[in-house]
Amino acid sequence: MRNTHFISAVLMVVFFTACSRTQDCFGDAVFCAALVTDTQGVDDHGVNQSMWLGLQESEADHVAYIESVDVRDYEKNITKFLNDGYDLIITSGAGLKNTTLRYAELNPDSAFIGVNQNFEVLPANLSTINFAEDQAGFAAGYLAAKMTRTNIVGAACEDKSFDAMQKYCEGFRNGALYGNKDIQVLVEYRQGSREKLFIDSEWGKLAAQKLFKNGADVIFAAGGLTGQSVLEEAIQNSAYGIGTERDQWAGLAGSRYGLVTSFWGSGRLQLQRMMRAPGGESALGEVISAPYRDVYVGDELQKEVAQLLVDLQAGIISTQVLLQSP
Repeated sequence: MRNTHFISAVLMVVFFTACSRTQDCFGDAVFCAALVTDTQGVDDHGVNQSMWLGLQESEADHVAYIESVDVRDYEKNITKFLNDGYDLIITSGAGLKNTTLRYAELNPDSAFIGVNQNFEVLPANLSTINFAEDQAGFAAGYLAAKMTRTNIVGAACEDKSFDAMQKYCEGFRNGALYGNKDIQVLVEYRQGSREKLFIDSEWGKLAAQKLFKNGADVIFAAGGLTGQSVLEEAIQNSAYGIGTERDQWAGLAGSRYGLVTSFWGSGRLQLQRMMRAPGGESALGEVISAPYRDVYVGDELQKEVAQLLVDLQAGIISTQVLLQSP
């Protein structure tokens, strides 16, 4: 179900099958819920896919999704489901934050759930499911500190104005120092055109090159396609890569040797719990990790990282991340 420009024949059938009864969504007897993904699509092996699986497993009478090919698709995709009478619209990804808030405020009779979106004040018809990005970054930093040979590790994240990006990269910084207090941690944040948010592959490549040239041999990245391009360039320069937001092993097919693992959030259960009565509620999903596939990581270190995630989620270990104004 590619949106408008890139619809394959098979996915088009899926889309129209899902939406063939949209007139029912205007009736009180049928509960309709829909997902608008960010540009990673529904098969991102990460949060989008988790949300879609959660919808399919839910008690909603009718579910559908639209994949956003471009950031400019967000408004029209949300509008489509509003016009079709959906009771609940889930928007997945930090890049949809502002659009989601605006449409929630403009449509007080419709319910919204923003995933990976932080708001200072929630309208009565908007709830959120977020993940402890600082914990994902912390675990990545700890792992990087244990794997580096140069004693220099690096991270590159999207625009610092997004709290999630700060949490990822500052979590990484603190996790690396937790694993080795004498390590050097290099961190880069993207600045520039808002039109390239989460899709700036050119900046991603340059950021990875800068980190590598400054000695980082393990590089972490976050920020949609921007972050993915960081990982691709890092791996091509023979550095180890650690991903987040999704299982990047699937996204880097063909150039993934050197990817150690990925840390991201799963919110299927939280979605199912809140979707029937959303409004002003915030839930925190679980941080999980991908398998170690193409890079050897010893059993003891794997156990350390697994226990670290447990301790972080239990509050036994704190990431000590404090957000700063961009």
